[in-house]
Amino acid sequence: MSEIIAHGFDPYELIELLERRGVSHPAALVLVCLLERGPNDSSGLQNSCGIRQPEVSIGVAELRGLGILEIEAVRRNGRGRPRHLYSLCGGIDETLEPILLRARKKLDNLTLQIGKLEDIAASFS
Repeated sequence: MSEIIAHGFDPYELIELLERRGVSHPAALVLVCLLERGPNDSSGLQNSCGIRQPEVSIGVAELRGLGILEIEAVRRNGRGRPRHLYSLCGGIDETLEPILLRARKKLDNLTLQIGKLEDIAASFS
């Protein structure tokens, strides 16, 4: 059973929260699918997430850019191109940390901008 469901969280709510924090829809779907089902390849993610291969690639690239996704090349009988197995670098806490950090930076910036606007308004009072 996945960490998310085991702790009573709705995966769809997590997807929505991730999207509100600036994570793309494909990346949010891939992240939650990997949290729920563990390591998977592109076709497995397509099936479990209900998205097409280009969307899997977009999600994988975004999660890799955040430093929370590992890619392992797995050879099939030593022939042909290897398939890629995608997995998260840690548990849910390590996985969400870069996303939370990015959200906190945006919040700090917004707080600073609100303070400047309040200063401007106060100077006219």
